[in-house]
Amino acid sequence: MKKLLLCIISGIALSASGQNNSSPKINEPKWFVGLEISPNNCFRNLNYKGGDDIIEGIVTSRNKREESILGLSSGLSVGYRVTKQISVSSGLYYESCGYQVKGLHITSPEDPEGLKNTTGISTHFRYLSIPVKVNYTFGKKKLQLITGLGIRTNILLGVKNVLVVKYDNGEKTRLAQDSPGDYNGINLSPILSLGLNYTMNSKWSFRMEPNFQIGLLPVADAPIKERLYNYGANVGCYYNL
Repeated sequence: MKKLLLCIISGIALSASGQNNSSPKINEPKWFVGLEISPNNCFRNLNYKGGDDIIEGIVTSRNKREESILGLSSGLSVGYRVTKQISVSSGLYYESCGYQVKGLHITSPEDPEGLKNTTGISTHFRYLSIPVKVNYTFGKKKLQLITGLGIRTNILLGVKNVLVVKYDNGEKTRLAQDSPGDYNGINLSPILSLGLNYTMNSKWSFRMEPNFQIGLLPVADAPIKERLYNYGANVGCYYNL
């Protein structure tokens, strides 16, 4: 009787094993595409080591007067999952960044002391950006921790200076023109991010990553080395192919 029972159990185990081996293996999707947008706080870093008192005074004055502005980075991404935890991504993005000066007063014959208007000047850099990034995901549940490290190539599209004048009667005028500066056409910036990834189903996932980046190269070949930087929160929606 014991031998018969052992034979039945062995037969059931072999049958289940055979069914598991014969069932088709479902492959996880490797490629994914996404749409990303990141509002950023943008500013610049000034560095001068020449020892000229006049230029050092310019740096000091700019650091006192200039402020950060709100910028934006948005675009399409494509990625490939090397393993369940590691993925590589790239894409094509439009990015705007810069800085501004507020509270200036411009004199005129009608207003020699400049008391009747308030003027602000902002400088806007526009780039076409191509990032290459390696991502690592922690955890196996729907909500995961994700970190990324990479490099971004920024191709300059243009630089504009925007002048906004507010008059004491409430009227406002705005004038935008191309900046006459001789700016470098290419810049590089490292990417460092840490955030959360939520997998909604087998096709869709969402991601939020606070990020920081700074230009490795100055925006122009000038005595004062000016490097742009920004930090913000990148939000993305991704679809598995």
